[in-house]
Amino acid sequence: MTTVMINSIPCHYTERDVEMLLEIVGLSHAYDRVLVPWAPSGESNWRCAYVNFIETSFVYACYQRLDSRNIDGGSSADVITVHPVVGQRLEMGSPCTSRRQDVEDPRYQSWLTIPQRFCYA
Repeated sequence: MTTVMINSIPCHYTERDVEMLLEIVGLSHAYDRVLVPWAPSGESNWRCAYVNFIETSFVYACYQRLDSRNIDGGSSADVITVHPVVGQRLEMGSPCTSRRQDVEDPRYQSWLTIPQRFCYA
């Protein structure tokens, strides 16, 4: 599993903003795809981003460096959460349909205690 969903990103963030955030936390060469779905109006994103990392170790690093962090000077309610996404790697044009799913692998059991948040349209 190498894809994560990062929730509660600022609503104005684009793919480039997420890439800059990953660069700041030392993960600039750790991923091969970033997807930030936008609302149909185009006025804001859905406050989530999908990142496909090239190795599982980078998934752990992303979780350790970003989960429960507040970015962009937001309120305490705007705390980033990082969730694993079970399924295929992100492809160009993928819709925002993936949701956090329970993972049987014991290495990810600690992630299951995080409240489920979804990326809704």
